[in-house]
Amino acid sequence: RRDDTWGRFCARYPKQGRIRKRLDLQLFLSLIDTEAQGEEMLVGLERHRSSQRWLEGYVPDAAKFFNERMWEEEPPAARPPKGGTPWEQV
Repeated sequence: RRDDTWGRFCARYPKQGRIRKRLDLQLFLSLIDTEAQGEEMLVGLERHRSSQRWLEGYVPDAAKFFNERMWEEEPPAARPPKGGTPWEQV
């Protein structure tokens, strides 16, 4: 059910990203028609949760996550450290 998926999404979305319950629920319902689509979104959310950018604290608002359909994309690759890649520092 979509209500269960919405609840799971809210529980798993990092606290650094804002969820505006009423508005974001409307976005969610407009994007997710089936349980399979909801599961796909949750899998994509987990990919982003474990990405370097999100672990460093950059978490977009849920509205951006929905509007840009971020769950369908791979998270950005990790950036090399400021001094270049480790093999360039040798």
